[in-house]
Amino acid sequence: MAKILWEMLGPPVGYGIMTDLFSLIFVRWEPLACTMAGALAVLPVLLWTCLKKTGGRTEICGLDIQDGGVCIFSGIAACLAVNTLIKASGLPGIFTGFSQRAGDLYGPSAGLQICAMGVVIPLTEELIFRELGFGRLREHTGFLQSALLSSALFGLWHGNVVQGLYGFCMGIMFAWTLERKKTVAAPVLMHMAANLTSVAVTALGGL
Repeated sequence: MAKILWEMLGPPVGYGIMTDLFSLIFVRWEPLACTMAGALAVLPVLLWTCLKKTGGRTEICGLDIQDGGVCIFSGIAACLAVNTLIKASGLPGIFTGFSQRAGDLYGPSAGLQICAMGVVIPLTEELIFRELGFGRLREHTGFLQSALLSSALFGLWHGNVVQGLYGFCMGIMFAWTLERKKTVAAPVLMHMAANLTSVAVTALGGL
């Protein structure tokens, strides 16, 4: 059990350490740029770990056009639905951590937001929390337990209640998608689509 916990916690801890290192070294960088740099730094190790875990059989791609389109549409719909429900619950007014974090996410240039939140960070986080986290748990227990635990870790990673709840709900859907499609490309596309939707809607003043 200790080995499983280490394999689950090691990648996000390494990701966090690299992000913090970039923040300390490049103090003038935007926080989002530091997070993207941290993600890029750990990405080669994550890819190598995933390939090693599956004996070189990790599916990074493997979706046809129709399935890819469904994943993109599902990511957009899930982002809008979960954000609407959270907003309607009144939680953002009670827990203000996200409002303080929003400036770091949506304050930088559109190009940085698209590169970081739309491409690099979703790919890195899906390898960490779904391919490695959920996938490792799934080898030892059922889908529900694996999805709940990996999604809870994904939610905690976000660092505040509102984003944590959003991350938990989205994590369940990402895990279910990986379970069904058997390729990490599916939740990666969903995650990218959800983040880009959030970027676009926020830019329009909707979230």
